[in-house]
Amino acid sequence: MVTLEQQERVVFLNSQYQDNSELIHRLSEKLLQDIHSLGLTPKDFSDAKEYIQDKVTIFRFLRECKFDLDQAHERLLKTISWRIENSIADLSYESCIEFFEIAQGAFAYFHKTDKSNRPIIFVRLRYFPTEFRDPTKKLVYHIERYACLMMEMARKLTWSMTCDRENKDEACVLVSQITAVVNIQKAPMLPLDAEIIKTVAMILDERYPGMVSTVNVLNFGWMYQGIWAIVKFLLSEEAKNSIKFTTINELKPLISPNSILQEMGGNDTFHWSLDLDEILQKYGSGRIKEQLPHTPPTSEDRSRSNSISDGEEDGDDDDDVFFDATDALQSIPLSPSLPEHIPPMALNTTSLTSRAGLRMGMDFLTSFIDTTRNTAQQQRRVSTSIEHVYQPSSVIVVNAPSQNKAETGLKHLELVSKRFANRILQLTFGQQRGAMYWILLYFFLRGPVESFIRRSLQRTPLLGSPHLKTTTIGITAVIATVFSTSLSDTVEKYRREK
Repeated sequence: MVTLEQQERVVFLNSQYQDNSELIHRLSEKLLQDIHSLGLTPKDFSDAKEYIQDKVTIFRFLRECKFDLDQAHERLLKTISWRIENSIADLSYESCIEFFEIAQGAFAYFHKTDKSNRPIIFVRLRYFPTEFRDPTKKLVYHIERYACLMMEMARKLTWSMTCDRENKDEACVLVSQITAVVNIQKAPMLPLDAEIIKTVAMILDERYPGMVSTVNVLNFGWMYQGIWAIVKFLLSEEAKNSIKFTTINELKPLISPNSILQEMGGNDTFHWSLDLDEILQKYGSGRIKEQLPHTPPTSEDRSRSNSISDGEEDGDDDDDVFFDATDALQSIPLSPSLPEHIPPMALNTTSLTSRAGLRMGMDFLTSFIDTTRNTAQQQRRVSTSIEHVYQPSSVIVVNAPSQNKAETGLKHLELVSKRFANRILQLTFGQQRGAMYWILLYFFLRGPVESFIRRSLQRTPLLGSPHLKTTTIGITAVIATVFSTSLSDTVEKYRREK
């Protein structure tokens, strides 16, 4: 039984989708004109054109931007450039095969819907890969590609479901979000650091905004409290509010027990396999020859363009199929200037092994202090493609002569020192000061307190040796969290009195 609050939420989103149909159509056509002027390759143009026809995605960006057309237009252009730069349309489950090992099961997969007709993605942390086939890549590289693949599948799935409901003339057609159910039972100690957390958060917030309705975490134990205390400092308020630590009984108003896997406490006896995962086969196989269905127009005029079907009837190849240029296109001028700054995706070096495990000591703790040391270089690399698109072929770029290496090195060292000092001050007195206090206290507690806790636990028969290390770390982290919170509040109170 759907609650009244859930019904109101569904109706409200659908009304926004219908009421802003003209705005969605205008933005779609404006973007189509923009990609015509970018000089893209036939492949990239076809991918960008398919993406622009997804009016559910355009609605999500508009809603995220408070229905500001210019702001949504800018963000979508940046996302299109990011998609081309990272070959998002070519992602497939074969490129992330470690997350779909047949022997143990998939780390995450889509299966059934919740009571509001949102697709459910089940995440089982116990199946997080321990090794990857390319040991030269950092772990963040593999997680980044996998997160993009799953969110791209969610985008295509919600678009397709909306198209089907519109074709059936249902009252509430929009399916714009997914619901995540995360089971951390028997989960290994995941190698979370600031780079991984920020990369995943950037993908969800910037490239697929408003896609995830809620993240429902099951079997959250006290040993994870310390990690959560530090992770939440790196998340936006919207992301933190979407995460719910819940139980199966508390999930029942949201998801029917018949739609919850039996291994998570529900009644569904479904067992994942590659052959049975129809959503993965349909939307996770990368670039396919047959385009996804064009979203039916949300306005009364449902016959403005039939370009996809026309192209298929003529037997043209996908790269040669173009959408009809409607009259409305002529009245919308080209954008005078496109964004100069493209926010970077986290690029990865090949210096660390990709074996998953708990990151201990300095590598783990310092990752939360300085994660932007390569931001300028990353940003220049990501921005190169869009700059080349707009640069006329007749322009000759002359590079300035390089400076003296010693002088350049001194200036670079001075700049790095200033940035590091500013970062320390921000962590100490800024909004993330609690993170700094936690790290410092954790350092001091690692010695005598952690040793005392380990000796105490060894005397009890409650814990075996496999769990002794993780339990000790969890208790130490929780103690550090309690003291850091108290210290942060005390310092803030003192500063206000001064």
